[in-house]
Amino acid sequence: MRHRLVRLSFVVFLCLHSSLTVAQAKKRIAISIADPIQIQNNGYVNPNDQVALKADIEVKVVDALVSRLSANQGLLLLDRQKIQEVLQEQNNKVDERFDASSGVKLGKLLGADVLIFVRVESYAVTSSQQSSNKFAYIELDTVGDINLTVTARAIGVETESVISAPTSTITKHEILRKTKQMASTPITPAYNNANRGNQVDPDLMKLRDTSIDEAAQDLAAKLTGTLGATPVPVTVPKVVGIDSGKVMLNRGTTAGVKVGDLFQITRMADSGFKDPDTNQPIIRKKVICALTITDVEDSIALGTCTGDVPVAGDLAVAGASK
Repeated sequence: MRHRLVRLSFVVFLCLHSSLTVAQAKKRIAISIADPIQIQNNGYVNPNDQVALKADIEVKVVDALVSRLSANQGLLLLDRQKIQEVLQEQNNKVDERFDASSGVKLGKLLGADVLIFVRVESYAVTSSQQSSNKFAYIELDTVGDINLTVTARAIGVETESVISAPTSTITKHEILRKTKQMASTPITPAYNNANRGNQVDPDLMKLRDTSIDEAAQDLAAKLTGTLGATPVPVTVPKVVGIDSGKVMLNRGTTAGVKVGDLFQITRMADSGFKDPDTNQPIIRKKVICALTITDVEDSIALGTCTGDVPVAGDLAVAGASK
């Protein structure tokens, strides 16, 4: 009986030790904008206030970066509200050099292993119009331009040093929409900024949000190796089925899928031949259709397919051309 209890105690100890080891293996990460000022914008920032505009973009990049890194099983992202409260209490502001000493004290107060500060180095968003005369009307292309450069400075609290400082630059020049006007109708000026007065150009905002998400994805990829965490295995999206005429995939924004992405839907099929050495059927990859993503949610994506109709279980290989 005594030996049995000893063995049972040893098993319990091993289980507890394994659980603690797994928990301790996760690095505690705190992410904040470099200058945590309060922005009460209700969705609108005066485009003439460049400080507030950059800070607003920084907040959005931080949100996207937290979403990306939180999917990594080797990291534990600290609560944003707690970080904000400590920042306000300390009246913290990181200088232009991202001085490591500025973050060490803060990191210790938060109980973080690594403190990541996000700074927007440059940001510009504009739109313009290009017109072409047709027979009875004028065709207008509203074009959006985005230039965004973001730096993420990772500070090791224990080592009191900067351990990584990746930069991501996103540049976009895309047609937002096409419209037609009668030749006698005055042309409406394009938006010069993402926000104009109390008006917002939704297409330009969508392009801006896409740029922010891409910058966060790029930074997350560059930070992962430095943080010493194992990336979540990337699996190929699969077809779930057909919903209202659109093909549904089992991956969404959390896996990096976005509107406009192109996929080649494939299926492993019996070729009808057998290997002469093994007498086993030869399986070939059959291309079913080309999928263009039109709608994305957190865990699913929907799109239209050109080609045959896919079925549940078909693979979606990224990067196919139309």
